[in-house]
Amino acid sequence: MAHASSFCSRVCWASCCGATFFVFLVIAALTPWYATSFQYDYNDDNSATVVQLFYWKGVWKATETKIDGDKKDDSDWVGWDKLDSDKPKSFYMAAAALTIVASLFALLFTILIIVGLWLHSTSHQIGHALHGFTKWIVFAIGAFAFLLNIIGWALFIGFPSALHDSNLCNKSDEHWCGSFSGTDSKGDFDYAWGPNAAWIIAVIAAAPAIISLILVAIIPTRSHHYQTM
Repeated sequence: MAHASSFCSRVCWASCCGATFFVFLVIAALTPWYATSFQYDYNDDNSATVVQLFYWKGVWKATETKIDGDKKDDSDWVGWDKLDSDKPKSFYMAAAALTIVASLFALLFTILIIVGLWLHSTSHQIGHALHGFTKWIVFAIGAFAFLLNIIGWALFIGFPSALHDSNLCNKSDEHWCGSFSGTDSKGDFDYAWGPNAAWIIAVIAAAPAIISLILVAIIPTRSHHYQTM
Protein backbone atom coordinates (compact mmCIF):
# COMPACT_ATOMS: atom_id res chain seq x y z
CA MET A 1 0.00 0.00 0.00
CA ALA A 2 2.93 2.30 0.62
CA HIS A 3 3.89 1.85 -2.97
CA ALA A 4 0.39 2.79 -4.11
CA SER A 5 0.47 5.91 -1.93
CA SER A 6 3.86 6.84 -3.41
CA PHE A 7 2.51 6.38 -6.93
CA CYS A 8 -0.49 8.61 -6.24
CA SER A 9 1.69 11.26 -4.63
CA ARG A 10 4.01 11.43 -7.60
CA VAL A 11 1.33 11.51 -10.28
CA CYS A 12 -0.73 14.07 -8.37
CA TRP A 13 2.24 16.40 -8.03
CA ALA A 14 3.18 15.84 -11.66
CA SER A 15 -0.29 16.88 -12.83
CA CYS A 16 -0.30 19.91 -10.52
CA CYS A 17 3.09 21.07 -11.80
CA GLY A 18 1.99 20.43 -15.38
CA ALA A 19 -1.12 22.54 -14.83
CA THR A 20 1.00 25.31 -13.29
CA PHE A 21 3.29 25.19 -16.31
CA PHE A 22 0.28 25.58 -18.60
CA VAL A 23 -1.22 28.48 -16.63
CA PHE A 24 2.10 30.35 -16.56
CA LEU A 25 2.44 30.01 -20.33
CA VAL A 26 -1.10 31.28 -20.93
CA ILE A 27 -0.45 34.32 -18.74
CA ALA A 28 2.83 34.94 -20.54
CA ALA A 29 1.17 34.74 -23.94
CA LEU A 30 -1.55 37.25 -23.03
CA THR A 31 0.51 39.95 -21.31
CA PRO A 32 3.19 42.39 -22.55
CA TRP A 33 6.73 41.09 -22.87
CA TYR A 34 8.76 44.28 -22.84
CA ALA A 35 8.59 47.78 -21.37
CA THR A 36 10.49 51.04 -21.60
CA SER A 37 10.11 54.24 -19.60
CA PHE A 38 11.42 57.76 -19.85
CA GLN A 39 11.02 60.33 -17.10
CA TYR A 40 11.88 64.01 -17.06
CA ASP A 41 11.72 65.95 -13.78
CA TYR A 42 12.46 69.63 -14.08
CA ASN A 43 10.89 70.50 -10.74
CA ASP A 44 7.90 69.50 -8.60
CA ASP A 45 5.48 71.30 -10.92
CA ASN A 46 6.96 70.35 -14.29
CA SER A 47 7.65 66.78 -15.33
CA ALA A 48 6.92 64.17 -17.97
CA THR A 49 6.80 60.37 -17.96
CA VAL A 50 6.46 58.14 -21.01
CA VAL A 51 5.91 54.38 -20.67
CA GLN A 52 5.85 51.96 -23.61
CA LEU A 53 4.50 48.41 -23.31
CA PHE A 54 4.94 45.93 -26.15
CA TYR A 55 1.86 43.82 -26.90
CA TRP A 56 0.63 41.59 -29.71
CA LYS A 57 -0.82 44.44 -31.73
CA GLY A 58 1.98 46.92 -31.21
CA VAL A 59 3.17 49.39 -28.62
CA TRP A 60 0.91 50.90 -25.99
CA LYS A 61 2.28 54.34 -25.15
CA ALA A 62 1.17 56.13 -21.98
CA THR A 63 2.23 59.71 -21.29
CA GLU A 64 1.83 61.73 -18.12
CA THR A 65 2.80 65.41 -18.20
CA LYS A 66 2.69 68.04 -15.52
CA ILE A 67 3.07 71.70 -16.52
CA ASP A 68 2.91 74.35 -13.83
CA GLY A 69 1.21 71.82 -11.59
CA ASP A 70 -1.50 70.83 -14.09
CA LYS A 71 -1.38 67.08 -14.75
CA LYS A 72 -2.47 65.49 -18.01
CA ASP A 73 -2.62 61.80 -18.92
CA ASP A 74 -2.72 60.43 -22.43
CA SER A 75 -2.36 57.00 -24.02
CA ASP A 76 -2.35 55.65 -27.55
CA TRP A 77 -1.50 52.59 -29.59
CA VAL A 78 1.39 52.59 -32.03
CA GLY A 79 0.78 49.73 -34.43
CA TRP A 80 3.61 47.58 -35.67
CA ASP A 81 3.03 49.00 -39.15
CA LYS A 82 3.92 52.48 -37.86
CA LEU A 83 7.47 51.44 -37.07
CA ASP A 84 10.31 51.85 -39.53
CA SER A 85 11.15 48.15 -39.41
CA ASP A 86 9.26 44.84 -39.30
CA LYS A 87 11.91 43.27 -37.08
CA PRO A 88 10.34 44.17 -33.69
CA LYS A 89 7.04 42.62 -34.78
CA SER A 90 8.80 39.51 -36.13
CA PHE A 91 10.73 38.98 -32.90
CA TYR A 92 7.70 39.54 -30.71
CA MET A 93 5.35 37.38 -32.75
CA ALA A 94 7.85 34.54 -33.00
CA ALA A 95 8.45 34.44 -29.24
CA ALA A 96 4.75 34.78 -28.41
CA ALA A 97 3.73 32.16 -30.98
CA LEU A 98 6.24 29.67 -29.57
CA THR A 99 4.80 30.32 -26.11
CA ILE A 100 1.24 29.73 -27.32
CA VAL A 101 2.17 26.46 -29.02
CA ALA A 102 4.09 25.45 -25.88
CA SER A 103 0.98 26.16 -23.80
CA LEU A 104 -1.12 23.86 -26.01
CA PHE A 105 1.37 21.03 -25.61
CA ALA A 106 1.57 21.77 -21.86
CA LEU A 107 -2.21 21.39 -21.68
CA LEU A 108 -2.05 18.10 -23.58
CA PHE A 109 0.80 17.00 -21.30
CA THR A 110 -1.27 17.70 -18.18
CA ILE A 111 -4.41 16.03 -19.52
CA LEU A 112 -2.46 12.90 -20.47
CA ILE A 113 -0.89 12.72 -17.01
CA ILE A 114 -4.38 12.69 -15.53
CA VAL A 115 -6.12 10.31 -17.94
CA GLY A 116 -3.09 8.21 -18.91
CA LEU A 117 -1.21 7.85 -15.64
CA TRP A 118 -3.58 8.77 -12.82
CA LEU A 119 -7.20 7.73 -13.41
CA HIS A 120 -7.64 3.95 -13.23
CA SER A 121 -10.73 4.12 -15.44
CA THR A 122 -8.74 5.40 -18.43
CA SER A 123 -5.06 4.68 -17.78
CA HIS A 124 -5.37 0.94 -18.44
CA GLN A 125 -7.08 1.44 -21.80
CA ILE A 126 -4.62 4.14 -22.89
CA GLY A 127 -1.67 2.06 -21.72
CA HIS A 128 -2.92 -0.90 -23.73
CA ALA A 129 -3.45 1.25 -26.84
CA LEU A 130 0.06 2.71 -26.54
CA HIS A 131 1.64 -0.70 -25.84
CA GLY A 132 2.84 0.30 -22.37
CA PHE A 133 4.71 3.40 -23.52
CA THR A 134 2.22 5.90 -22.04
CA LYS A 135 4.66 7.38 -19.56
CA TRP A 136 7.36 8.05 -22.13
CA ILE A 137 4.95 9.47 -24.68
CA VAL A 138 3.61 11.82 -22.00
CA PHE A 139 7.19 12.69 -21.06
CA ALA A 140 8.09 13.44 -24.71
CA ILE A 141 5.09 15.78 -25.09
CA GLY A 142 6.02 17.62 -21.90
CA ALA A 143 9.66 17.86 -22.93
CA PHE A 144 8.61 19.32 -26.30
CA ALA A 145 6.47 21.97 -24.54
CA PHE A 146 9.40 22.77 -22.25
CA LEU A 147 11.77 23.10 -25.22
CA LEU A 148 9.40 25.44 -27.10
CA ASN A 149 9.09 27.59 -23.99
CA ILE A 150 12.86 27.87 -23.61
CA ILE A 151 13.36 28.74 -27.28
CA GLY A 152 10.61 31.40 -27.06
CA TRP A 153 11.98 33.44 -24.18
CA ALA A 154 15.62 32.86 -25.19
CA LEU A 155 14.84 34.16 -28.69
CA PHE A 156 13.26 37.28 -27.21
CA ILE A 157 16.53 38.32 -25.59
CA GLY A 158 17.48 39.57 -29.08
CA PHE A 159 14.52 42.00 -29.11
CA PRO A 160 16.70 45.14 -28.57
CA SER A 161 18.59 44.42 -31.79
CA ALA A 162 15.23 44.52 -33.59
CA LEU A 163 14.30 47.82 -31.91
CA HIS A 164 17.58 49.26 -33.14
CA ASP A 165 16.19 49.34 -36.67
CA SER A 166 12.89 50.97 -35.68
CA ASN A 167 12.03 54.56 -34.90
CA LEU A 168 11.76 53.94 -31.17
CA CYS A 169 15.34 54.82 -30.35
CA ASN A 170 17.46 57.83 -29.75
CA LYS A 171 20.38 57.16 -32.07
CA SER A 172 22.85 58.97 -29.80
CA ASP A 173 21.67 57.16 -26.64
CA GLU A 174 20.56 53.68 -27.62
CA HIS A 175 19.28 52.51 -24.22
CA TRP A 176 16.66 49.81 -25.00
CA CYS A 177 18.09 49.41 -28.48
CA GLY A 178 21.52 48.51 -27.13
CA SER A 179 20.81 46.14 -24.23
CA PHE A 180 18.03 43.87 -23.02
CA SER A 181 17.57 45.63 -19.70
CA GLY A 182 19.05 48.55 -17.83
CA THR A 183 18.71 52.04 -16.43
CA ASP A 184 20.36 55.34 -17.22
CA SER A 185 20.27 58.90 -15.91
CA LYS A 186 21.39 62.03 -17.70
CA GLY A 187 20.72 65.24 -15.83
CA ASP A 188 16.96 65.51 -15.28
CA PHE A 189 16.28 62.54 -17.56
CA ASP A 190 15.84 59.00 -16.24
CA TYR A 191 15.52 55.93 -18.45
CA ALA A 192 14.58 52.33 -17.64
CA TRP A 193 13.92 49.35 -19.87
CA GLY A 194 13.71 45.59 -19.72
CA PRO A 195 11.50 42.51 -19.92
CA ASN A 196 8.01 42.86 -18.53
CA ALA A 197 6.06 40.38 -16.39
CA ALA A 198 5.20 38.06 -19.30
CA TRP A 199 8.81 37.26 -20.19
CA ILE A 200 9.69 36.72 -16.54
CA ILE A 201 6.69 34.41 -16.08
CA ALA A 202 7.73 32.46 -19.19
CA VAL A 203 11.18 31.94 -17.66
CA ILE A 204 9.73 30.91 -14.28
CA ALA A 205 7.42 28.45 -16.07
CA ALA A 206 10.46 26.28 -16.73
CA ALA A 207 10.61 25.35 -13.02
CA PRO A 208 7.26 23.53 -12.71
CA ALA A 209 7.88 22.02 -16.14
CA ILE A 210 11.16 20.46 -15.00
CA ILE A 211 9.62 19.20 -11.76
CA SER A 212 6.70 17.66 -13.62
CA LEU A 213 9.00 15.97 -16.15
CA ILE A 214 11.14 14.48 -13.38
CA LEU A 215 8.08 13.18 -11.56
CA VAL A 216 6.67 11.64 -14.74
CA ALA A 217 10.01 9.95 -15.41
CA ILE A 218 10.09 8.30 -11.98
CA ILE A 219 6.41 7.29 -11.90
CA PRO A 220 6.30 3.48 -12.02
CA THR A 221 4.37 2.00 -14.91
CA ARG A 222 0.95 0.55 -14.19
CA SER A 223 2.10 -2.97 -14.93
CA HIS A 224 4.90 -2.65 -12.38
CA HIS A 225 2.45 -1.19 -9.90
CA TYR A 226 0.04 -4.12 -10.22
CA GLN A 227 2.86 -6.65 -9.85
CA THR A 228 3.98 -4.98 -6.63
CA MET A 229 0.44 -5.02 -5.25
